[in-house]
Amino acid sequence: MPIDVDTKGSPGWWMERLSVALQRELPRLNLLEAYASGRPPLAWGSEAAQTKFYRLQATSRTNFAATIVDAPCERMGLRSVQTAANNSDGGDADAWRLIVENDIDVAIGDAARMAKKFGRSYLASAYPDGPGEPAIITAEDPRLMITEGDPIQPRKVRAAFKLFYDAEAELDVAILWLPGEKWVATRPRKGQFRKPRSAFLLGAPELIPAKFSSASFDLAPVRELGATEDGFFLGEV
Repeated sequence: MPIDVDTKGSPGWWMERLSVALQRELPRLNLLEAYASGRPPLAWGSEAAQTKFYRLQATSRTNFAATIVDAPCERMGLRSVQTAANNSDGGDADAWRLIVENDIDVAIGDAARMAKKFGRSYLASAYPDGPGEPAIITAEDPRLMITEGDPIQPRKVRAAFKLFYDAEAELDVAILWLPGEKWVATRPRKGQFRKPRSAFLLGAPELIPAKFSSASFDLAPVRELGATEDGFFLGEV
């Protein structure tokens, strides 16, 4: 059954709205990734020469885009955590435990590097997977995720959307967060995906793109452990 994308404010409406906004941003973000990873668009030359050029680029020291990103990030790191509840049972010690269990010292570096590369990145928190487990905090790639803020209070997130391809499950997955709600839509997708011949030379392999379609995705609500009507936290870096 097609997902309802016509009713304003419905999960399908938000997914359609934010997926369009995400697709609109992808060409710019992919271009920035190409420059930062040493695989910029070639101005001229044979396509057969691409691999040799990118191999030369990998061994050279003239990738200024990567330097612009790396230089400030090398000076950034998480040193400590302080809360307003230091003298209570759930204070700085609990906050630091959450940091350690989620490897936030690594996630902060990932978020900072993506923010310097793309102009923004996200740190998202979610409820624990089970009783007694820590809350989940992750660094999110802006090529896979987008948010919409309140026009009056821009730091207040109205909705968050993540769209990606799960290679192991062979699924396109769309996740929508609304205050007090989480919705997941999936679509089976099989097949081989050709990677650029230069992708193995530098950095991580390129992301396999996914596109949202209300006619082919199946939508279902997900009730997160401990979820309440007061919403979620998702911060832009």
